[in-house]
Amino acid sequence: MNNEVFKSVISYNAVSPKIISMRLKGQGPNTTLFQVYAPTSQSTEDEIEQFYTKLQREIDRCANNDQIMVMGHFNAKVGNQECPGVMGKFGYGDTNERGLRLIEFCQENKLVITNTMFNHRASRKWTWESPNHRFNMIDYILIQQRWRSSICNTRAFPGIHIGSDHKLVMTAIKTKFRVDKKVQKPAKLDTLKLQDE
Repeated sequence: MNNEVFKSVISYNAVSPKIISMRLKGQGPNTTLFQVYAPTSQSTEDEIEQFYTKLQREIDRCANNDQIMVMGHFNAKVGNQECPGVMGKFGYGDTNERGLRLIEFCQENKLVITNTMFNHRASRKWTWESPNHRFNMIDYILIQQRWRSSICNTRAFPGIHIGSDHKLVMTAIKTKFRVDKKVQKPAKLDTLKLQDE
């Protein structure tokens, strides 16, 4: 983040090796961001449930009026079927069991999968190419339904190389962060010195 936004950081919390959160001071509501890395497809159901339980516990700890965003690698395919309140009609690919679990998590927390809200060509939707050269959307940016109108766009960037087999996913959001600037008091002038020639 740039230095201006850094000044608005209230706190951060390394919850686990797979979840980290940061709270930013906003001009309206404060914003709590979660960056996640869900267990891989080789993980057990117990590991996946532990991940969602930890994430749920941290979301429950957020202030009621905070704007909550969750982003990262979910290892889940939500598919392209519209789900009112959770998914738009511009998803990608098929749905798998982990995708259904993510949709359920979004329903429970009133979150919207912003990747599915905008009509982009396929290369700007998929975020990972599997070893057998299949394209998948498994990295997402989620936001609470009540802040959905603040999202201007979410898309993947196929041309940017970031040293990973995943593509960079970015969202454009209308929000302002409050930066508390230290007010410098003017220096007191010693007017008595003016009498000294």
